[in-house]
Amino acid sequence: MNNRWCRAVFGALVLIAPLFISAPSGAATVRVPTEKQSISKALQFAQARDTILVAPGEYTDLLNYLGKAIVVISEAGPAVTIIKPMDQYKPVGTFASVESRGAMLIGVTITGYTLDPTPGAPPALEFTNRGSPTIKNCVFRDNRGVMMVRVADDGPLFIRCLFYNNSGAPVIGVFGGMITLLNCTIDRCEYGVFMQSVDCEIRNTIISNCHSYGVHGAVSQFDWNNVWNNGVNYEEGAVPGLHDVSVNPLYVDDVNHDYRLQPGSPCINMGDPNPYLNDPDSTRGDIGYWYYQLPTAVGDEESLPTGFALDQNYPNPFNPSTHISFVLPRRARVRLDVINAVGGTVRSLIDAPLSAGRQVIEWDGLTDQGTRAASGVYFYRLVADDFVSTRKMVLIK
Repeated sequence: MNNRWCRAVFGALVLIAPLFISAPSGAATVRVPTEKQSISKALQFAQARDTILVAPGEYTDLLNYLGKAIVVISEAGPAVTIIKPMDQYKPVGTFASVESRGAMLIGVTITGYTLDPTPGAPPALEFTNRGSPTIKNCVFRDNRGVMMVRVADDGPLFIRCLFYNNSGAPVIGVFGGMITLLNCTIDRCEYGVFMQSVDCEIRNTIISNCHSYGVHGAVSQFDWNNVWNNGVNYEEGAVPGLHDVSVNPLYVDDVNHDYRLQPGSPCINMGDPNPYLNDPDSTRGDIGYWYYQLPTAVGDEESLPTGFALDQNYPNPFNPSTHISFVLPRRARVRLDVINAVGGTVRSLIDAPLSAGRQVIEWDGLTDQGTRAASGVYFYRLVADDFVSTRKMVLIK
Protein backbone atom coordinates (compact mmCIF):
# COMPACT_ATOMS: atom_id res chain seq x y z
CA MET A 1 0.00 0.00 0.00
CA ASN A 2 1.66 3.23 -1.06
CA ASN A 3 2.24 6.14 1.30
CA ARG A 4 0.07 8.57 -0.64
CA TRP A 5 -2.92 6.22 -0.41
CA CYS A 6 -2.29 5.68 3.31
CA ARG A 7 -2.30 9.43 3.92
CA ALA A 8 -5.42 9.92 1.83
CA VAL A 9 -7.45 7.17 3.45
CA PHE A 10 -6.19 7.12 7.02
CA GLY A 11 -6.45 10.89 7.31
CA ALA A 12 -10.16 10.78 6.50
CA LEU A 13 -11.24 7.32 7.60
CA VAL A 14 -13.96 7.10 10.22
CA LEU A 15 -15.48 3.62 10.26
CA ILE A 16 -18.52 3.51 12.46
CA ALA A 17 -21.66 1.59 13.39
CA PRO A 18 -24.25 2.58 12.41
CA LEU A 19 -22.53 3.60 9.19
CA PHE A 20 -24.13 6.97 8.60
CA ILE A 21 -23.00 9.03 11.60
CA SER A 22 -19.65 10.66 12.21
CA ALA A 23 -17.85 13.77 11.14
CA PRO A 24 -15.26 16.09 12.55
CA SER A 25 -16.93 19.03 14.25
CA GLY A 26 -16.31 22.47 12.80
CA ALA A 27 -16.47 25.94 14.27
CA ALA A 28 -20.26 26.02 14.05
CA THR A 29 -23.25 23.84 13.22
CA VAL A 30 -25.81 25.01 10.67
CA ARG A 31 -29.10 23.09 10.65
CA VAL A 32 -31.16 22.41 7.55
CA PRO A 33 -34.01 23.22 7.15
CA THR A 34 -34.59 24.93 10.53
CA GLU A 35 -31.81 27.53 10.18
CA LYS A 36 -31.25 27.47 6.41
CA GLN A 37 -33.98 26.29 4.08
CA SER A 38 -31.69 24.39 1.71
CA ILE A 39 -28.29 22.71 1.80
CA SER A 40 -27.03 25.01 -0.98
CA LYS A 41 -27.91 28.12 1.03
CA ALA A 42 -26.22 26.62 4.09
CA LEU A 43 -23.07 25.99 2.02
CA GLN A 44 -23.02 29.61 0.90
CA PHE A 45 -23.39 30.79 4.49
CA ALA A 46 -21.06 28.34 6.24
CA GLN A 47 -17.34 28.79 6.78
CA ALA A 48 -14.50 26.28 6.60
CA ARG A 49 -14.72 23.57 9.31
CA ASP A 50 -18.42 24.23 9.91
CA THR A 51 -20.85 21.31 9.97
CA ILE A 52 -24.17 21.38 8.12
CA LEU A 53 -26.57 18.97 9.87
CA VAL A 54 -29.38 17.88 7.54
CA ALA A 55 -32.69 16.70 9.00
CA PRO A 56 -34.58 13.77 7.43
CA GLY A 57 -36.52 14.75 4.35
CA GLU A 58 -36.41 15.13 0.57
CA TYR A 59 -34.37 18.02 -0.80
CA THR A 60 -34.23 19.32 -4.37
CA ASP A 61 -30.88 21.02 -4.48
CA LEU A 62 -27.59 21.80 -6.24
CA LEU A 63 -24.57 21.72 -3.93
CA ASN A 64 -21.37 23.70 -4.48
CA TYR A 65 -18.78 23.63 -1.72
CA LEU A 66 -16.98 26.70 -3.13
CA GLY A 67 -13.60 25.39 -2.01
CA LYS A 68 -14.55 25.29 1.68
CA ALA A 69 -13.79 22.35 3.99
CA ILE A 70 -17.38 22.01 5.17
CA VAL A 71 -19.01 18.80 6.43
CA VAL A 72 -22.54 18.12 5.18
CA ILE A 73 -23.93 15.24 7.23
CA SER A 74 -27.32 13.60 7.47
CA GLU A 75 -28.87 13.55 10.91
CA ALA A 76 -30.42 10.12 10.41
CA GLY A 77 -28.83 8.45 7.39
CA PRO A 78 -29.39 7.86 3.68
CA ALA A 79 -32.63 5.91 4.04
CA VAL A 80 -34.46 9.07 5.10
CA THR A 81 -32.30 11.88 3.69
CA ILE A 82 -32.84 12.19 -0.06
CA ILE A 83 -31.29 14.73 -2.46
CA LYS A 84 -32.71 15.11 -5.96
CA PRO A 85 -31.41 17.35 -8.76
CA MET A 86 -32.92 20.81 -9.09
CA ASP A 87 -31.91 20.74 -12.75
CA GLN A 88 -31.70 17.45 -14.66
CA TYR A 89 -28.83 18.91 -16.70
CA LYS A 90 -26.64 19.93 -13.77
CA PRO A 91 -24.77 17.95 -11.11
CA VAL A 92 -26.30 17.62 -7.65
CA GLY A 93 -22.82 18.20 -6.26
CA THR A 94 -19.90 20.17 -7.71
CA PHE A 95 -16.34 20.13 -6.36
CA ALA A 96 -14.33 22.46 -8.56
CA SER A 97 -12.38 24.75 -6.23
CA VAL A 98 -9.52 22.71 -4.75
CA GLU A 99 -11.72 21.20 -2.02
CA SER A 100 -9.67 19.16 0.46
CA ARG A 101 -10.45 15.87 2.22
CA GLY A 102 -12.01 18.01 4.94
CA ALA A 103 -14.90 18.80 2.60
CA MET A 104 -17.31 15.94 3.24
CA LEU A 105 -20.71 14.68 2.14
CA ILE A 106 -21.97 12.02 4.55
CA GLY A 107 -25.03 9.81 4.80
CA VAL A 108 -27.39 10.96 2.02
CA THR A 109 -29.11 9.30 -0.94
CA ILE A 110 -28.80 10.84 -4.41
CA THR A 111 -31.56 9.86 -6.81
CA GLY A 112 -34.02 11.31 -9.34
CA TYR A 113 -32.13 11.65 -12.64
CA THR A 114 -34.41 10.46 -15.46
CA LEU A 115 -32.60 11.51 -18.66
CA ASP A 116 -32.37 9.58 -21.89
CA PRO A 117 -28.69 8.68 -22.37
CA THR A 118 -27.03 11.47 -24.38
CA PRO A 119 -23.37 12.48 -24.92
CA GLY A 120 -22.34 15.24 -22.56
CA ALA A 121 -25.00 14.54 -19.95
CA PRO A 122 -24.00 15.81 -16.49
CA PRO A 123 -22.81 13.57 -13.68
CA ALA A 124 -24.52 13.49 -10.30
CA LEU A 125 -21.21 14.47 -8.65
CA GLU A 126 -18.50 16.27 -10.61
CA PHE A 127 -14.86 16.67 -9.55
CA THR A 128 -12.64 19.14 -11.41
CA ASN A 129 -9.92 21.68 -10.62
CA ARG A 130 -8.35 19.48 -7.91
CA GLY A 131 -11.57 18.92 -6.01
CA SER A 132 -10.69 16.04 -3.65
CA PRO A 133 -13.38 15.74 -0.94
CA THR A 134 -14.54 12.76 1.10
CA ILE A 135 -17.86 11.11 0.18
CA LYS A 136 -18.92 8.72 2.90
CA ASN A 137 -21.84 6.37 3.58
CA CYS A 138 -23.90 7.71 0.66
CA VAL A 139 -26.32 5.83 -1.59
CA PHE A 140 -26.70 6.45 -5.34
CA ARG A 141 -29.76 4.67 -6.69
CA ASP A 142 -32.40 4.62 -9.42
CA ASN A 143 -30.83 7.17 -11.76
CA ARG A 144 -30.99 7.07 -15.55
CA GLY A 145 -28.88 8.73 -18.22
CA VAL A 146 -26.04 10.19 -16.10
CA MET A 147 -22.81 9.10 -14.48
CA MET A 148 -22.96 9.07 -10.73
CA VAL A 149 -19.35 10.24 -10.46
CA ARG A 150 -17.14 11.98 -13.02
CA VAL A 151 -13.54 12.80 -12.12
CA ALA A 152 -11.53 15.07 -14.41
CA ASP A 153 -8.76 16.31 -12.13
CA ASP A 154 -7.25 15.15 -8.83
CA GLY A 155 -9.59 12.87 -6.97
CA PRO A 156 -12.17 12.21 -4.28
CA LEU A 157 -12.24 9.52 -1.61
CA PHE A 158 -15.36 7.34 -1.43
CA ILE A 159 -15.84 5.33 1.77
CA ARG A 160 -18.69 2.83 2.23
CA CYS A 161 -20.89 4.09 -0.59
CA LEU A 162 -23.59 2.04 -2.33
CA PHE A 163 -24.55 2.31 -6.02
CA TYR A 164 -27.46 0.34 -7.44
CA ASN A 165 -29.99 0.41 -10.27
CA ASN A 166 -28.29 3.20 -12.22
CA SER A 167 -28.34 3.06 -16.03
CA GLY A 168 -27.38 4.87 -19.22
CA ALA A 169 -23.77 5.67 -18.25
CA PRO A 170 -20.91 4.24 -16.18
CA VAL A 171 -21.46 4.54 -12.46
CA ILE A 172 -17.98 6.06 -12.15
CA GLY A 173 -15.90 7.65 -14.89
CA VAL A 174 -12.31 8.77 -14.31
CA PHE A 175 -10.86 10.85 -17.16
CA GLY A 176 -7.99 12.51 -15.27
CA GLY A 177 -6.61 12.60 -11.78
CA MET A 178 -7.58 9.68 -9.56
CA ILE A 179 -10.25 8.23 -7.30
CA THR A 180 -10.17 6.04 -4.20
CA LEU A 181 -12.99 3.58 -3.52
CA LEU A 182 -12.92 1.86 -0.17
CA ASN A 183 -15.60 -0.61 1.00
CA CYS A 184 -18.12 0.29 -1.69
CA THR A 185 -20.74 -1.84 -3.44
CA ILE A 186 -21.86 -1.42 -7.06
CA ASP A 187 -24.73 -3.72 -8.05
CA ARG A 188 -27.36 -4.08 -10.78
CA CYS A 189 -26.20 -1.08 -12.78
CA GLU A 190 -25.83 -0.96 -16.56
CA TYR A 191 -22.10 -0.18 -16.40
CA GLY A 192 -19.55 -0.36 -13.59
CA VAL A 193 -16.31 1.64 -13.37
CA PHE A 194 -14.79 3.32 -16.45
CA MET A 195 -11.13 4.31 -16.15
CA GLN A 196 -9.05 6.42 -18.50
CA SER A 197 -6.69 7.40 -15.68
CA VAL A 198 -4.84 4.43 -14.18
CA ASP A 199 -3.65 6.25 -11.05
CA CYS A 200 -6.60 5.05 -8.98
CA GLU A 201 -7.26 2.87 -5.94
CA ILE A 202 -10.14 0.40 -5.53
CA ARG A 203 -10.09 -1.80 -2.44
CA ASN A 204 -12.54 -3.89 -0.38
CA THR A 205 -15.22 -3.22 -3.00
CA ILE A 206 -17.89 -5.40 -4.65
CA ILE A 207 -18.85 -4.86 -8.31
CA SER A 208 -21.62 -7.28 -9.22
CA ASN A 209 -24.51 -7.95 -11.61
CA CYS A 210 -23.75 -5.04 -13.96
CA HIS A 211 -25.30 -5.66 -17.37
CA SER A 212 -22.31 -4.54 -19.45
CA TYR A 213 -18.92 -4.50 -17.69
CA GLY A 214 -17.60 -4.41 -14.16
CA VAL A 215 -14.29 -2.62 -14.69
CA HIS A 216 -13.21 -0.97 -17.97
CA GLY A 217 -9.60 0.15 -18.25
CA ALA A 218 -6.52 -0.48 -16.16
CA VAL A 219 -6.49 0.51 -12.48
CA SER A 220 -3.07 0.92 -10.91
CA GLN A 221 -4.09 -0.29 -7.45
CA PHE A 222 -6.95 -2.76 -7.64
CA ASP A 223 -6.95 -5.47 -4.98
CA TRP A 224 -8.97 -7.25 -2.28
CA ASN A 225 -12.20 -6.84 -4.28
CA ASN A 226 -15.00 -9.10 -5.49
CA VAL A 227 -15.96 -8.63 -9.17
CA TRP A 228 -18.73 -11.08 -10.00
CA ASN A 229 -21.46 -11.87 -12.51
CA ASN A 230 -21.13 -8.80 -14.69
CA GLY A 231 -21.66 -8.96 -18.46
CA VAL A 232 -17.85 -8.79 -18.67
CA ASN A 233 -15.99 -8.54 -15.38
CA TYR A 234 -12.84 -6.92 -16.80
CA GLU A 235 -12.24 -5.30 -20.18
CA GLU A 236 -9.86 -2.95 -22.02
CA GLY A 237 -6.81 -3.56 -19.86
CA ALA A 238 -8.55 -4.18 -16.54
CA VAL A 239 -7.22 -7.23 -14.68
CA PRO A 240 -7.96 -8.71 -11.26
CA GLY A 241 -5.67 -7.84 -8.38
CA LEU A 242 -3.58 -10.50 -6.67
CA HIS A 243 -6.19 -11.05 -3.94
CA ASP A 244 -9.37 -10.34 -5.92
CA VAL A 245 -12.12 -12.95 -6.11
CA SER A 246 -15.12 -13.52 -8.37
CA VAL A 247 -17.76 -15.29 -6.26
CA ASN A 248 -21.37 -14.78 -5.25
CA PRO A 249 -21.19 -12.31 -2.34
CA LEU A 250 -24.37 -13.79 -0.81
CA TYR A 251 -26.29 -10.60 -0.19
CA VAL A 252 -29.31 -10.92 2.06
CA ASP A 253 -31.59 -9.87 -0.84
CA ASP A 254 -30.00 -7.98 -3.73
CA VAL A 255 -33.22 -8.05 -5.78
CA ASN A 256 -34.79 -5.86 -3.12
CA HIS A 257 -31.52 -4.00 -2.49
CA ASP A 258 -30.66 -5.44 0.91
CA TYR A 259 -26.87 -5.58 0.55
CA ARG A 260 -26.07 -6.90 3.98
CA LEU A 261 -23.99 -10.07 3.90
CA GLN A 262 -25.47 -13.43 4.82
CA PRO A 263 -23.66 -15.70 7.29
CA GLY A 264 -21.07 -17.63 5.30
CA SER A 265 -20.58 -14.92 2.68
CA PRO A 266 -17.13 -15.20 1.05
CA CYS A 267 -16.76 -11.43 1.57
CA ILE A 268 -16.68 -11.70 5.37
CA ASN A 269 -13.19 -11.09 6.81
CA MET A 270 -11.70 -11.23 3.30
CA GLY A 271 -10.82 -7.56 2.76
CA ASP A 272 -7.40 -5.99 3.01
CA PRO A 273 -5.91 -7.32 6.28
CA ASN A 274 -4.27 -4.02 7.19
CA PRO A 275 -5.56 -3.35 10.74
CA TYR A 276 -6.33 0.26 9.85
CA LEU A 277 -9.05 -1.11 7.57
CA ASN A 278 -10.69 -3.33 10.19
CA ASP A 279 -14.46 -3.21 10.50
CA PRO A 280 -16.01 -1.15 13.30
CA ASP A 281 -16.28 -4.29 15.44
CA SER A 282 -12.45 -4.59 15.22
CA THR A 283 -12.55 -7.72 13.06
CA ARG A 284 -10.71 -7.92 9.75
CA GLY A 285 -12.39 -5.81 7.09
CA ASP A 286 -15.17 -7.34 5.01
CA ILE A 287 -15.59 -6.61 1.30
CA GLY A 288 -18.49 -4.32 0.40
CA TYR A 289 -20.69 -1.52 1.74
CA TRP A 290 -22.10 -3.41 4.72
CA TYR A 291 -19.89 -5.30 7.11
CA TYR A 292 -21.19 -8.49 8.71
CA GLN A 293 -22.00 -7.80 12.35
CA LEU A 294 -22.50 -10.78 14.63
CA PRO A 295 -25.67 -10.41 16.72
CA THR A 296 -25.35 -9.87 20.45
CA ALA A 297 -27.15 -12.79 22.03
CA VAL A 298 -28.16 -14.20 25.40
CA GLY A 299 -28.87 -17.88 24.96
CA ASP A 300 -30.74 -18.10 21.67
CA GLU A 301 -32.25 -14.62 21.82
CA GLU A 302 -30.76 -11.39 20.54
CA SER A 303 -30.52 -8.62 23.11
CA LEU A 304 -30.01 -4.87 23.02
CA PRO A 305 -27.63 -3.19 25.47
CA THR A 306 -29.26 -2.39 28.78
CA GLY A 307 -27.08 0.57 29.81
CA PHE A 308 -24.67 3.22 28.61
CA ALA A 309 -20.98 2.28 28.53
CA LEU A 310 -17.73 3.89 27.39
CA ASP A 311 -14.92 1.48 26.46
CA GLN A 312 -11.16 1.92 26.64
CA ASN A 313 -9.80 3.21 23.36
CA TYR A 314 -7.82 0.86 21.11
CA PRO A 315 -4.92 0.88 20.48
CA ASN A 316 -3.61 2.64 23.58
CA PRO A 317 -0.99 4.10 23.59
CA PHE A 318 -1.44 5.03 19.94
CA ASN A 319 0.09 6.81 16.96
CA PRO A 320 -1.31 8.32 14.79
CA SER A 321 -4.95 7.29 15.38
CA THR A 322 -7.14 5.36 17.80
CA HIS A 323 -10.71 4.07 17.99
CA ILE A 324 -13.17 4.94 20.74
CA SER A 325 -16.21 2.69 21.21
CA PHE A 326 -19.27 3.12 23.38
CA VAL A 327 -22.70 1.55 23.83
CA LEU A 328 -26.10 3.24 23.77
CA PRO A 329 -29.16 1.37 25.09
CA ARG A 330 -31.45 3.76 23.19
CA ARG A 331 -31.26 6.57 20.66
CA ALA A 332 -29.62 9.54 22.34
CA ARG A 333 -27.97 12.85 21.68
CA VAL A 334 -24.24 12.18 21.98
CA ARG A 335 -21.25 14.44 22.44
CA LEU A 336 -17.74 12.98 22.40
CA ASP A 337 -14.78 15.27 23.06
CA VAL A 338 -11.03 14.85 23.39
CA ILE A 339 -9.71 16.90 26.33
CA ASN A 340 -6.18 17.81 27.33
CA ALA A 341 -4.66 17.55 30.80
CA VAL A 342 -5.82 21.03 31.82
CA GLY A 343 -9.42 20.47 30.72
CA GLY A 344 -9.38 22.23 27.37
CA THR A 345 -11.21 20.71 24.40
CA VAL A 346 -8.72 19.51 21.80
CA ARG A 347 -11.17 17.90 19.38
CA SER A 348 -14.96 17.59 19.28
CA LEU A 349 -15.45 14.23 17.58
CA ILE A 350 -19.22 14.12 17.41
CA ASP A 351 -22.26 16.09 18.52
CA ALA A 352 -25.33 14.45 17.01
CA PRO A 353 -28.17 12.01 17.69
CA LEU A 354 -27.13 8.34 17.41
CA SER A 355 -29.13 5.12 17.30
CA ALA A 356 -29.00 2.40 19.94
CA GLY A 357 -26.12 -0.07 19.75
CA ARG A 358 -22.35 -0.06 19.75
CA GLN A 359 -20.70 2.91 18.09
CA VAL A 360 -17.06 3.21 17.03
CA ILE A 361 -15.45 6.61 16.35
CA GLU A 362 -11.89 7.21 15.19
CA TRP A 363 -9.72 10.07 16.42
CA ASP A 364 -7.05 10.77 13.82
CA GLY A 365 -4.83 12.70 16.25
CA LEU A 366 -5.77 16.11 14.84
CA THR A 367 -7.08 19.09 16.77
CA ASP A 368 -10.17 21.09 15.84
CA GLN A 369 -7.78 23.48 14.06
CA GLY A 370 -6.47 20.67 11.87
CA THR A 371 -3.02 20.52 13.48
CA ARG A 372 -1.36 17.39 14.84
CA ALA A 373 -1.85 17.00 18.60
CA ALA A 374 1.30 16.82 20.71
CA SER A 375 2.41 13.67 22.47
CA GLY A 376 1.01 13.22 25.93
CA VAL A 377 -1.93 12.20 28.07
CA TYR A 378 -5.43 13.03 26.88
CA PHE A 379 -8.93 12.25 28.08
CA TYR A 380 -12.07 11.49 26.11
CA ARG A 381 -15.45 12.37 27.54
CA LEU A 382 -18.82 10.96 26.47
CA VAL A 383 -22.05 12.78 27.29
CA ALA A 384 -25.24 10.94 26.28
CA ASP A 385 -28.49 12.15 27.82
CA ASP A 386 -27.72 12.16 31.56
CA PHE A 387 -24.79 9.72 31.24
CA VAL A 388 -21.27 11.17 31.52
CA SER A 389 -18.06 9.14 31.43
CA THR A 390 -14.37 9.98 30.94
CA ARG A 391 -11.35 7.77 30.18
CA LYS A 392 -7.63 8.38 29.71
CA MET A 393 -5.51 7.68 26.60
CA VAL A 394 -1.90 8.31 25.59
CA LEU A 395 -0.66 9.69 22.27
CA ILE A 396 2.97 8.83 21.51
CA LYS A 397 5.25 10.00 18.70
